[in-house]
Amino acid sequence: MVAIPNAVFYDHRAEGAPFARFAFCKQPTVLQEAAERLKTLAV
Repeated sequence: MVAIPNAVFYDHRAEGAPFARFAFCKQPTVLQEAAERLKTLAV
């Protein structure tokens, strides 16, 4: 997993300040399994 600076995605840098963007460099099947597991978490 890699954190990516938000500044490049916003015209006004402060708009992206409260957000985090991550890249998950995994095979699609691994990401699908992770998504299924996350669905079972209690909110």
